[in-house]
Amino acid sequence: GDFTVFPLHFLGMQAMAVSADDGSHLSVDFDLITTFFSVPPIILGAFVSFLLLHRLYGLDDLWANKLRVLGAGLSTAVGVGAMHYLGLVSICGHFDIQFNFFMIGLTVVLAATFCTVGMIIIFAARGLN
Repeated sequence: GDFTVFPLHFLGMQAMAVSADDGSHLSVDFDLITTFFSVPPIILGAFVSFLLLHRLYGLDDLWANKLRVLGAGLSTAVGVGAMHYLGLVSICGHFDIQFNFFMIGLTVVLAATFCTVGMIIIFAARGLN
């Protein structure tokens, strides 16, 4: 999954066209080093998630299962968020990028919620607590 998320995200960013107020096309480049460092967070986040979820099998403690699924959802969301925003920071060009930190926080909270709910649905469908 990790080696799918990054290329799809990066190719999606390559498909982006940026225009100035006068309609002229602005060139968008990516800093190679920052782009490179946007890959490990998604790998680490997914690794931690898989590690937590792997330990669900054989656990009878419902509370421990819920905490592991929550941790896996948070780990995945943080990995995806870090990859995404490091990718955005790697954008270079003759323009300014402004970040709304409230919206960044909101997207990370939403990602954590969606990842966790998705994992709950998957494990509920498989009959695990």
